[in-house]
Amino acid sequence: MSQSSAALGALATPNRAELLMQLSQFEACSADCEVRSPADAALHAHLQQEAAASRALFESALERVALHEGILLPQHSRWPSASALGSAAG
Repeated sequence: MSQSSAALGALATPNRAELLMQLSQFEACSADCEVRSPADAALHAHLQQEAAASRALFESALERVALHEGILLPQHSRWPSASALGSAAG
C-alpha cells in the first residue's frame, strides 16, 4: 500500500468517505438539474456553490486531521475523486 493510499485509508473512513461522496454528488446533481425558469436556474446554481463550499471546507478539515496525524498527502491534488473515495472506503 502506497503512502497516499495509507493516508486515504486513515482519513477516508466509511462515514467520511460517504460524506465527501454525497457532497460531491449533490454538487454535480445541482449543476445538472433540469432548469424550468431563471429562478430555478439561480436556485440550482446557489445549491451547487454551497455544496462546493461545504465540500471544500470538509476537505480542508480532513487535511488538518492528516497534518495532526503526521500523514503526508499527495501534492498534485487535494483529494481523489468521489469514485476513488468510494473504492477506498469499501
